Amino acid sequence: MPSTPPRPKTTSLDILIIDDEPLILAIVSEILALWGHRPRSVESADGALRELQKRPCDLVITDIRMPTMDGLELAARVRQMYPQTSIVVMTGHLLDLSGTDLEQLQISSFLSKPFTNAELRRAIDNCQAMAV
Repeated sequence: MPSTPPRPKTTSLDILIIDDEPLILAIVSEILALWGHRPRSVESADGALRELQKRPCDLVITDIRMPTMDGLELAARVRQMYPQTSIVVMTGHLLDLSGTDLEQLQISSFLSKPFTNAELRRAIDNCQAMAV
C-alpha cells in the first residue's frame, strides 16, 4: 500500500473566530490550536471589530447569522479595514449566501454547518494558498 506523502508545513496563522454559539467557538478554536494556529474567539461581530482594532489577524472565520450585525456585514467591514485579511464564512443556512456575496466580499471559502475537520482544513489551506 503506497504511503501518503507528508503534508507540506503550513504557516501558523492568527485566526479570529466569530460565532454566537460558544460550543462552536470552543471546538473550532481547539482544532485550530492543535493544528498549530493561534485562534482567538468572540461571540459577536461588534466584539470582533473591537478585537481586530486591538490586534489584526491573518484570517477571520465568521458565522453569518448573528444578532445585531450579521457575518456578511462584518465581512464587508473587515474587507474595507483589513484588505489583506482572508475571510471564511460558515453557516447552517446556505440560503444566506450567494455567489455574489462571495465574489463582492472576496470571501476565501465557506463552510456549511455542520462541517468536518477535513472541510475546515481545506478552507484554511485555500486561504494560505491564496495568500502566497
